[in-house]
Amino acid sequence: MAVEVDGGWHFSRSSPPVVLGRAVAKWRALEMRGWRVVSVPWHQWRELATSALRQEYLANVLDGVLWRTHQTSSGVGRAPQSNDATAVR
Repeated sequence: MAVEVDGGWHFSRSSPPVVLGRAVAKWRALEMRGWRVVSVPWHQWRELATSALRQEYLANVLDGVLWRTHQTSSGVGRAPQSNDATAVR
């Protein structure tokens, strides 16, 4: 599993920010090599004011990854959406 904190250069300047193609291409390249990639968008991370909130955020993201990994391996689950920045890619 790879966790990447994606800075502003991974997103458009629009509101809301949209993941740029080069970031998605990198995630897909890592996936093809067997990695599960979790993106932590900077604009979400900066809104978390305390260490406790950041820990809770990461715990929720990683818990979701583990759940989706289990569900996918058993043939159940949904594919992540391309605009879902926190989805496993």
